[in-house]
Amino acid sequence: QATPDQDCPSTYYNLSPAQQAAGDLIEVMHRVTVSPGCFDDLVKPFIESLSSLLVDKETVETLADIIVEQSITEPNFRYNGARLCSFLNSKFPAGVDPSFRKILLYRCASEHDQMVNYLHNDPARLQGLGLFLSELYVQLGISQGIDERIAILGMAVYDILKQLITVPTSDNIKCVCQALKAS
Repeated sequence: QATPDQDCPSTYYNLSPAQQAAGDLIEVMHRVTVSPGCFDDLVKPFIESLSSLLVDKETVETLADIIVEQSITEPNFRYNGARLCSFLNSKFPAGVDPSFRKILLYRCASEHDQMVNYLHNDPARLQGLGLFLSELYVQLGISQGIDERIAILGMAVYDILKQLITVPTSDNIKCVCQALKAS
């Protein structure tokens, strides 16, 4: 076991709780991406270790940012990214402040606001966002009952699919089909 006096960089010991949680999350996401079948074995202990850290808004925002970004850009993580969000949402419910759900929705809304820009300048990102929000909508319904789905996510998916159809490239049509298949 290394101590601060040994040959380890001192910055490791000066990380904020948000930075520590972010590093741990990135490791868990990488392992889940490589071995999706290990989701429960990896995520449950990780979430338990976060319990004391998720009272800090900066930490919750950092984690939501990392999960959303990875879920948009990494197709092999999308499904498990939505599962992870659903798990965090149920573990740290909406009435708790800072609310993971509120911060997650705010982060997704900021991506959604860039929809037209992405359509013309980064269609792969818009496709990734649409597929992630589709998975998130489905996962929230599975874990918390159909009535608990967040309606605004459904509307966001609808908006994105409408935008993708306006530029009917092969990739956009494929994305729309995949999103419809997810539900």
